[in-house]
Amino acid sequence: MSLKASAAAITALALSSGAAGAVTFQGEFWDTGSLSGIADAEAAILSSPTALFTSSGIDYPNGDRNTFPSATTTVEQFLGVDGASLTGSNATPFETSVFRFTGQIYLSGGAQTFSVSSDDGFWLDVDGIRVAEFASNRGFRTTTVVDSSFTAGFYDFELVYWENTGSGGIEAALNGATLEPVPLPASLSLALAGFAGLGVAARRRARRRA
Repeated sequence: MSLKASAAAITALALSSGAAGAVTFQGEFWDTGSLSGIADAEAAILSSPTALFTSSGIDYPNGDRNTFPSATTTVEQFLGVDGASLTGSNATPFETSVFRFTGQIYLSGGAQTFSVSSDDGFWLDVDGIRVAEFASNRGFRTTTVVDSSFTAGFYDFELVYWENTGSGGIEAALNGATLEPVPLPASLSLALAGFAGLGVAARRRARRRA
């Protein structure tokens, strides 16, 4: 691979929604029929999503547990400040729908406390391992799990949440803080800077040879 291609590949990795350098999580939305539990949500996400969006943090609607959206709330309204990023059907009511959030999170190692509050159900996978779930419909409640099996590092995650009918909401927290995208690791920042510097040097040598 050429130096230019290598630099481009690393830059693409850093800017991709699933990479550690992402400033947002990738969000997907499916407009479905009635959902009775986890099996219905699993079936729904096998199809193409109705809309895509970016998530600045999994805390909807707007972190206010005392103000739940109504049945007529659209998915754009439900996403609040992140609604502007929605591409697809932004006027669809958020009832009978499935949301999926993916990206990377950083775990510091040792005991990690995962908390997911939802109306209705959800599942949370970290590196393909099921950390927590609530497999049926419920009013807004919190599921908390303490897991000590992860060493320090960056991990891929997937959070799938579904809303059947009525009010709804989803909030995810790691060690008491809202689950938000992680910044670009310093080591990767240095690698990008290094490749950029090598690219400049290569262009200078090419000009001198010309």
